[in-house]
Amino acid sequence: MDTTAQATEYAAHPRYKALAGVCAAMAALFGWQLRQGIDVGALLFLGAALALMLWYVRSWGSRVTLEPRRLRLQRPLDADTVVEFRQLAGVSEEGRFGQSILLHYHPLAADGRVELEEIRSLALPALQGQAALLEILTQQTPP
Repeated sequence: MDTTAQATEYAAHPRYKALAGVCAAMAALFGWQLRQGIDVGALLFLGAALALMLWYVRSWGSRVTLEPRRLRLQRPLDADTVVEFRQLAGVSEEGRFGQSILLHYHPLAADGRVELEEIRSLALPALQGQAALLEILTQQTPP
């Protein structure tokens, strides 16, 4: 990748917006059912629908920025996660419902060196333009 290139931002796939809307509708229906009387099952499913809605809203608000030497994952209400290309150990596309990019990388030590003994993983949300990002990350991954 050209080191003089500008950063490229990839937005989350719009399916997260639709899924959050479906979960909000389900939560509203379970809430309406609770107006008729307390039902343990409705409470359980209301909680599950709200939790899923929050998960999808968080994924929908996520952004991935590809910078000249690193990748930055920005999630709402969370610290940015930064992975430099020199840390990459592997890149793959995973998932059954929707494909998303999975990064395997070596963490950085406090002094900035790459810790080769440890491998961590980072699952990116499904993104718009994901195929282009996957190709770039694959090229940046050592053989």
